[in-house]
Amino acid sequence: MRTNYAMAFILLVCLIGNATAMASEGKNSEDKQSSKDKQSESEQQLVKSKLEPAKAVKPMTNSISKQFEILRNDIPEAKTISEQNGVSIPDAKSVYYPCTRLARAANELKLDSIENASAAIKYLEDDDYKLRFIAASALATTFKTHPNGLSMSDVEERTSPRHAKLVETFKAAIAKHFATK
Repeated sequence: MRTNYAMAFILLVCLIGNATAMASEGKNSEDKQSSKDKQSESEQQLVKSKLEPAKAVKPMTNSISKQFEILRNDIPEAKTISEQNGVSIPDAKSVYYPCTRLARAANELKLDSIENASAAIKYLEDDDYKLRFIAASALATTFKTHPNGLSMSDVEERTSPRHAKLVETFKAAIAKHFATK
């Protein structure tokens, strides 16, 4: 009788094993089918994206004022990890941006004419601290006025005598730079 129970148990284990294997094969075939569907969908999207015309990129105008107004609402994304770290500066909406990221935006501004440099000077008095920092950083880099770096409090506190001195330093550097050209 024990052998009958043992045989029945073995038969039952075999049946369960076969049923499990059959179920997993069905599941695998469903997974394979769904992965084929996903692959064909992604291939279709790839072909579709190649056929669609490219999205228009916002052209940067030559006007520094227009570039500053774009930066008021849309700071470029960080390109490196270093642009995601460090001291942060709030904008008018209390969104914080790392100084390194704002400095890269400042470095992309071309202050190659007296008109562009004068327009950047106006943004040193802007309500948005982020734009004041970008303007000061662009001016300091272009005209090499602060080789040891800017004082953040000079940029932040618009009513301080040190801020007024900062503005006068930039104005003198612009006049000297363009007078020699």
